[in-house]
Amino acid sequence: MQTPPAISICIPAYKHVEFLQRLLDSIALQTFTDYEVVITDDSPDVGLQVFLHKNYTDARIKYYKNQKVLGSPENWNESMRKATGDWIKMMHDDDWFASPTALESFFKATTTGNHKFICSAFYRVDLDNDVQPTAVIMSENKWQSIQKQPINLYANNCIGHPSVSLIKRSVNAYYDSRMTWLVDLDYYIGLIKKYDSFYINQPLVKIGMSAQQLTAQIHHRPEIEIPEALLLQSKYTVSTFGQIKYFDAWWRLCRNHKIRSIELVNQYANSMQVPEIIFSIINFQKHWPQFLLRFGPASKTLMGICWLINKP
Repeated sequence: MQTPPAISICIPAYKHVEFLQRLLDSIALQTFTDYEVVITDDSPDVGLQVFLHKNYTDARIKYYKNQKVLGSPENWNESMRKATGDWIKMMHDDDWFASPTALESFFKATTTGNHKFICSAFYRVDLDNDVQPTAVIMSENKWQSIQKQPINLYANNCIGHPSVSLIKRSVNAYYDSRMTWLVDLDYYIGLIKKYDSFYINQPLVKIGMSAQQLTAQIHHRPEIEIPEALLLQSKYTVSTFGQIKYFDAWWRLCRNHKIRSIELVNQYANSMQVPEIIFSIINFQKHWPQFLLRFGPASKTLMGICWLINKP
């Protein structure tokens, strides 16, 4: 019987041959070699399949063509369901490893404790413009605060994209297919609340950023952001609005989408239950001009007053 690999590198692929090639080439350079590569192809054509069969013969690469288009994030889940390794290393096809020792660094972190969820710092790479990559490294204080209050990730997803993560396969955790905008931070919140987690303060992954990505296309769309924020709220309801950072995130959401009436938020909510405290935020904001709400110091002051008035 074949021994399962230590790590399954799961790649939910979609159409972009040049991105997948860059990722696979970065995998081939890794000093740590006890892995399998699981590719689930959600493309509407066979371009990726033809490319892989022509250019890659490594038996560790396992390719699966989805019988129907699954979309995001269900294709992420499909790649994880196909994995056989002890650990799952999600890698989106527009991301790649920052150095040949990156996967080895991830694996070493699995041996330092009883961690079930591991994530690393990363480089943000602008794929649309020729600029230097930016290193994104979380401070120790920030990481400790997230472990104490994971819900505050809603205010600032400082962990980053799924490609920075490594998950113990035995926890059997999958992304919520009802989400697209908040899907990764919802996943992180659930894992950090349940399991011991570890942060590697070294950038191990390069995250490709582009205006063509799904997250960029759905940004600033209240018909998506508000229902998902309400879904997140329904999943983690205990004392959430007592956290000022979480309250501030809702304050900014209502402000940025210019929601000045209960009727409008109910319209975007699409029959989902809206907590009374959100109505209070809206009723408070509508008494102030938008330009003042958009002015940082004034907005923070007004938000703090609103929070103190409505704090659970």
